[in-house]
Amino acid sequence: MTIKEVHYIYTICRERSFSKAAARLYMSQPALSTIVRRVERELGVRIFDRSTIPLTLTESGRIFIEAAQKIGDVDSDMMNRLQDIKMQQSGTCPSEVLHFSAVMFCRKRSENSRSCIRGSGSTFTNRILIF
Repeated sequence: MTIKEVHYIYTICRERSFSKAAARLYMSQPALSTIVRRVERELGVRIFDRSTIPLTLTESGRIFIEAAQKIGDVDSDMMNRLQDIKMQQSGTCPSEVLHFSAVMFCRKRSENSRSCIRGSGSTFTNRILIF
């Protein structure tokens, strides 16, 4: 089983439908069903109760999805940390750090003058306005 397959199954759970998940994943429903059957065969358990509409999880499926969420969190954390290292090596700074710095700067300046931050987002289009 691959991380991609875990993601596919998690998407099915979230959509509560094989066809909706297949559309979201830009793949055919039969191909997605084949992947799930292969993973279920590999694990020796059923993940979904296919007799219900909308689709529901079996007890094994609930355990699978709990683990999938943890895997997703670990994967996200790893990607964020690697991105931070990449940015440090290139001499750039993550936008969250820049935003935090701007907020702290504004708080310090606001004691003596009016100041604010306009905008938000990861591209740091924020501007510090000091009047």
